[in-house]
Amino acid sequence: MARLLASTNGVPLKVAQREADPAKFLPYARHLNEDMVALDSGDIMLTFELQGRAFETADVRDLNDWHTKLNGLLRNLHDERLSIWTHLIRMRVDQYPGGTFKSGFAANLDRAYFGRINRERMFINRFFVTLVIRPGATGSDKIIQLFKRRVSKEVRQGPMIDEALVELLDDKARDFEKLMARCEPRRCSIYEHRGLMFSETMEVADMVMTGRHRRVPVVRGHLGGALYRSRTIFGAETIEVRDADASAFGGIFGIREYPAQTTPRQFEALLSVDFGFVLTQSFTFLGRAAATEKFRLRMTQMENAGDRAVSQADALIDAGDDLMSNRFVLGDHHFTLAVYADSMKGLRDHMSVARAALADTGMVAAREGAALEAAYWSQLVGNFAWRARPAPITSLNFAAFSPFHTFPAGSASGNHWGDAIAL
Repeated sequence: MARLLASTNGVPLKVAQREADPAKFLPYARHLNEDMVALDSGDIMLTFELQGRAFETADVRDLNDWHTKLNGLLRNLHDERLSIWTHLIRMRVDQYPGGTFKSGFAANLDRAYFGRINRERMFINRFFVTLVIRPGATGSDKIIQLFKRRVSKEVRQGPMIDEALVELLDDKARDFEKLMARCEPRRCSIYEHRGLMFSETMEVADMVMTGRHRRVPVVRGHLGGALYRSRTIFGAETIEVRDADASAFGGIFGIREYPAQTTPRQFEALLSVDFGFVLTQSFTFLGRAAATEKFRLRMTQMENAGDRAVSQADALIDAGDDLMSNRFVLGDHHFTLAVYADSMKGLRDHMSVARAALADTGMVAAREGAALEAAYWSQLVGNFAWRARPAPITSLNFAAFSPFHTFPAGSASGNHWGDAIAL
């Protein structure tokens, strides 16, 4: 019995047979350098953390200008081998700055204020953007990558990576840093802590899976093997992330129908909710020919069906003209919103609030059931095959869905009068 349990990582055999091996959902092979990671498929990725931009007091003109600049960013980065993944992670924190006080009154005031703050649940919004280069995006590349993966398995060295693709990703990353300078992008990389090496990129992936921050070490073997530390159990509509000290319950929303219009303040209601969540989006660029074919196919479908939606037909014609005029680019988009709670009752309450917030955007949200497991794993960068509802949208739409809006925050250290002493 002990041997049997050991072979299934301590999980009873019947349960282990029902649960899929998580290794196939964690496609991260190894670090190519300090900030780039190679995937099992031959893709390579690089993750940034962004500070976001304050929106509450911004003028409408400034918000629209920022939206236009984001669209310009996507147009400049356009390459059918490139995919952009964004994550908005809202997580609970218990951070209060320390301080020394010469005045007894100041010390008492700080103690009383800390007691007041400590009674509230505090959350922060963190933004991450990952650039992924997919060498197998074109037909000829797919044949080459298939051969490379077969050779790599034979010599057991992981995926073979073309240096030209590494240079391409680095060029795209430099462009991204320059064009997004106002959001202070910072590359996630390997760092040292107490003599050991840890991967920030994998820590982001772990946060996406659990909604919590934990250090992830750089291991000698498969990099994804260091990620699966919390057991994930899938029910009909609910996920349980079971850790050693606690369990979290989650549900996931996807988009059933997209809104007729998109605006830069589409998801602002989610930025202040009283629970944690992970909002995942990906935008995989389409080439000009593939994008044009999408519009042509849709027009043909409407004509063959005798669809009399004149306004939609006119909108498609205008959009096709804008595409050819390079006013925007087209890409395949996918969206998931994973909501978490400490109990099933809390999850029901949080899901209701999240559904209402999504309804305010004009979209029709669907709670994932049969596709729950696929939706969960599709949150991880590089899991293209697990995206449940990918749909083509424009770069203008994506810039509205992912504007990196947040609330202003000061610096904890490095201030003119010294370190911060209160929140």
